Amino acid sequence: MPASAGPHTYVYSIEHAKYGVIGTYADTVDDSGGNRRIDTKLRVAIKVLGFVLYREDADRMELWQSGRLLSFHGLTTVNGKPIEVHGEARSGGFAITSPSGTVL
Repeated sequence: MPASAGPHTYVYSIEHAKYGVIGTYADTVDDSGGNRRIDTKLRVAIKVLGFVLYREDADRMELWQSGRLLSFHGLTTVNGKPIEVHGEARSGGFAITSPSGTVL
């Protein structure tokens, strides 16, 4: 894909059948400098009578070059409990590090 003039942001509203609009999902794609960087943000909160019953926030960054994923970082927090995941391209494949350990 040819380089673009700058980053593009795509924002989506998340709607639940029972609770209505509960959040947003947004991707910012930047194809400058020969790489593609994708930053993702998820914000979800389910509220009833002003009380939050469920909350999920996620932030993710992907870095791609020539159709190959070079690195990844993700942090997802569900009801206050964070889970962090890292990934990076290595000579033998792609290494993913999570709370469970590292796999290739």
